Amino acid sequence: MDFLTIVILTFPWGRASATCPTQPPKERREDRFGGPTPRGEYLIGKWKIHKRHGIDWYKLYPKKEDNSGYYPYRQPTRRGRSVMGLHPGKTSLGCVTVRAPTYNRDACWQRIRRVIDCGNMTYRRSSYTGFLYVQ
Repeated sequence: MDFLTIVILTFPWGRASATCPTQPPKERREDRFGGPTPRGEYLIGKWKIHKRHGIDWYKLYPKKEDNSGYYPYRQPTRRGRSVMGLHPGKTSLGCVTVRAPTYNRDACWQRIRRVIDCGNMTYRRSSYTGFLYVQ
């Protein structure tokens, strides 16, 4: 079982972290829809409710391979992946999915949300909550 640890540095107060189990994806290849979120660095967007699914959602913005910035949410990476997110759930179709049988009400997911929501940063005049590193 894989685990997700979220660490947000909240200067000058220090840091906060939470660890929760993640749901493995159904597809094994990361270059295919539904595959695991590729390894690397991601900006974490602001919290929202996914319109279609009604669950908590954070958009993930992957770092570009040439280190020149981050991909827009809907722009495919060189490996062809786009629209990756961080959310609670029972099934993963390519996002970082925190295993949460009760979705938004799950206690572990709520700890992750509290940590993420305490972060605040600006990158190129846009607001984000922090970074996520997928290993």
